[in-house]
Amino acid sequence: MKKIDKFIDEIQALKTKGYDAKKVDALTEGVNFIAAEYRRRKMKEDAQRKAMVEAAGFAKLDAQCKASGLSRKAFVEGVGKTIIESTQPDDVKSRMMDMLEKYASHLMEAAGGVNCICSLKELDAQGKELLAKNDIQGLMRTVLARAEHHFRDAAKAKRTLVDKLAQGEGVGIGKTRYRVTRKLVDNDHEKLYVLAPDGEPNGTPYILHYADTPTTSV
Repeated sequence: MKKIDKFIDEIQALKTKGYDAKKVDALTEGVNFIAAEYRRRKMKEDAQRKAMVEAAGFAKLDAQCKASGLSRKAFVEGVGKTIIESTQPDDVKSRMMDMLEKYASHLMEAAGGVNCICSLKELDAQGKELLAKNDIQGLMRTVLARAEHHFRDAAKAKRTLVDKLAQGEGVGIGKTRYRVTRKLVDNDHEKLYVLAPDGEPNGTPYILHYADTPTTSV
């Protein structure tokens, strides 16, 4: 039994000791809500960590492919052959082949047209400190840690949103309209903007990073 389930059972057991049933149920509901929120955040953090590990692996494979002088297709086939013929245990081979399949899928998806990476996050205390120091590179590193790849229509939608912001238009984040207050990086291919709620000077600011990524020939 999980610790949280045991804890909830202990709370419910208070009913048998004369405690008000409604208060006990309300407390149980609150604990369940906190537990659900913790699980949601944990899953999100795990997914972000996994995406970062995969992105680092893909970047390493990209560098090796470039150094090999082979086409992407020939490189992937060569790596697969090397894995199969290696003396690694079968479970290790299986994990390596899974990673290679994801890399191949990534290449095929990236070859489909317009691509980008994009990150939108609240400007937290660390971000505000970096911004105050005008440490653009440090600020960039914090947003790249949460960057997501987008392809084709999804990438076009992100570019449309960024173009609207660049032109001074407001865009919706949840139920609030945001506008650009500072352009830290602003060229044809990459943007790093600070956003603030339109008409709410004390509202929560956001940091937006967008960068075009080149199409890939497989």
